[in-house]
Amino acid sequence: MIKRCLVGISLLLPAMTEAETVRVLSGEHDGYTRLVLDLPQRMNFSSELDGSRLRLNFEDDDLSFDTGRVFARIRRERIHSFPDPGRAGSLEVELGCECEVSQFWHLDNYLVLDISGNGSEPKPGAQTVSRPFGLSAPAGASLSFGELSYGSTTPTVITTGRMETIEAPAEEPAPPAPAPNLQRSDSEYKGDLLTRLDDELARRGRVSEIEKQLLEQIGRAASQGLLAPVEAKRPDPVVKRKEEHTPTTPEMVKSHPAASAQIRAATSVDQSLAGVAEALSPLSASSSCVDAADFHVASWIDSEDFGAELAKNRAALIDEREEPDTDAALDYARMFIAFGFGAEAAQALEFANSEDPAVTVAADMARILEHGANARQDILPYQGKCGGARSLWSLFSPESDLPFGVVPREEIVQAYSDLPVAVKSAISPALTTRLGELGERELAETLLRFVKRQIDEPEPAMQLAEVKLRGFDGDDHGLDELKDIARANQPESPEAMTAYIEQAIEQDKEIAAEIVELIGVMLVENRGTPAEGPLSRSFVLALSHSARHAESIERLSALEAGPEVQRVHDKVYADLTREAATDSFLIHTLPMGRNERKNLSSGNANGIAKRLLSEGFASQALDFVGLPNPSDSDKRRLLRAEIYLAMEKSDMALLELFELSGEEAEVLRARAFSEGGQQDAAIPPESSVESLLVAQTDQPEQSARPSAPLADSRELLSNSMEVRERVDALIAGE
Repeated sequence: MIKRCLVGISLLLPAMTEAETVRVLSGEHDGYTRLVLDLPQRMNFSSELDGSRLRLNFEDDDLSFDTGRVFARIRRERIHSFPDPGRAGSLEVELGCECEVSQFWHLDNYLVLDISGNGSEPKPGAQTVSRPFGLSAPAGASLSFGELSYGSTTPTVITTGRMETIEAPAEEPAPPAPAPNLQRSDSEYKGDLLTRLDDELARRGRVSEIEKQLLEQIGRAASQGLLAPVEAKRPDPVVKRKEEHTPTTPEMVKSHPAASAQIRAATSVDQSLAGVAEALSPLSASSSCVDAADFHVASWIDSEDFGAELAKNRAALIDEREEPDTDAALDYARMFIAFGFGAEAAQALEFANSEDPAVTVAADMARILEHGANARQDILPYQGKCGGARSLWSLFSPESDLPFGVVPREEIVQAYSDLPVAVKSAISPALTTRLGELGERELAETLLRFVKRQIDEPEPAMQLAEVKLRGFDGDDHGLDELKDIARANQPESPEAMTAYIEQAIEQDKEIAAEIVELIGVMLVENRGTPAEGPLSRSFVLALSHSARHAESIERLSALEAGPEVQRVHDKVYADLTREAATDSFLIHTLPMGRNERKNLSSGNANGIAKRLLSEGFASQALDFVGLPNPSDSDKRRLLRAEIYLAMEKSDMALLELFELSGEEAEVLRARAFSEGGQQDAAIPPESSVESLLVAQTDQPEQSARPSAPLADSRELLSNSMEVRERVDALIAGE
């Protein structure tokens, strides 16, 4: 008795198993909506289309269908709902249009349903669907009265009340290849074979090179926005025709219908483009004008009450399945954008459909609100030629496709005036700066007047942009405004401080000690931020301009190398050479090594050498002007000759003066000859003696002077001795 009970229970167990759940996937395409049923395996089923209701009956009664995620990816246009079929193993679809349904198997377990529009749209062709393992479709019909037998890959089109089967046309046999000529000798045949092989290799090399050049050109065109890959439209289903015999006469060939293509040719270029197409897909979306409604920011809110708008949009964010609604997420983000909140909008867009161009537009706007014109932008740079608000938002990108020098001023003014006040205030600093870079100063001032009339007090960022747009030209008012913004302890204060230091140095204005100390405080507060580099350079410049040379050189050594740092380096050592006291100057220049001297600009090196020479350090001065070089300027060669004369190396001085002309060169050459004992050669031309005497006596050119050459030479020697005696006395006094 117990055995019988156990056997009965074991027989009942299969019937008690739970039904297997089949996921129903969805996707929206151009001209049709696709449903994909992830079945456990291929199986027989029947389909019925009654009016607007499609019913699928599967042979497995244990199937249940999960349609919870279908409408997260598609709109309710072609597919309205999924009514309860009343039995397991069935799926009912309520259609929202006069639809046609195409169905086919993909791989081993995916049943694909393509639902096209009301008949005016082209039917989605199924011939482009790849068959598993490269197998072609069976020659015969596998459908019978709406049933698709197991293993069939033939696509079908379901119309109202009936089902049609589309078969692939029969393949026609290829003509036989011509037989090789076997009458040739063995050597002739091998030579011909090698020749053809060489030709084929050369042809393949040329094709490979052409493919490479084509890919490079495609890449360049894509990077410049000139290439927009477009998905090819699926062809209409091929209509089966009656089987016909192969034509055997010329007349039959002319009247015979053309055979349908059964093979799609593909080259290595096609294979390479398949990998490139995905990378280029954002470009294809952004290379055309986006709907103007996606830029109408003012329509994204019903009132200026932020609390009411926030509550309304937050309530709609979660759908009936307790999941974020993608459309509501976009509206939620747009609400934040309309109130000028970029970071919050970007966070809300994480729940929206990223493939929607409207979402991409909103994401670009959110980044501009949060980060200004330096933010990454995916679609706005390509909207410049589209006009209206699209042209306005494209201005924020340096890569805007607006032609150079062409800015639609009237359209931009109108689009800017239509924006909510919060958005105007948020984008004004970046927009003003960008228009200033484009040379549109008048347009920038017009937009600033718009927003300043609508707000109580301009934000520091707006004030900074206005000051930088207006420029300075010696205007103390602009410097005072920069100083006030720098002291305001706002996010814009570091940038304002940097601009203030640069303008104060350019106009040679005194920098107060409190400002220098404030830069040091800002530097500590902004450690590790993008503002640290500009503040560090401004701190060194301010110290040097305030004659705090020791501190400026110490801070200079801590800066990282770069073009901006080299400019600071030149300024610091120019101030040191020109203004520092003798002891401070010598302390910072005499110990400089070779690498440190190499970092000096030519002008600074000459200046330091000249001052060291005047302080009596001739040999150390020579280290700064280096060894002779063909690229040396005449000024450096004259300085080097003067140093050699101070070191009593007249022959080296003459070598430096070789082929140099001019009064200063003649005077130095005369000194070199004189110190070398060549008194006759030391006599300079009359013009040089004349200029020397005029310079020494500060008398007009017509003043009396000795007329004889011997008297001229004697007077020159006498003057030289007096100068030498004074120099010796100064050296002895030290």
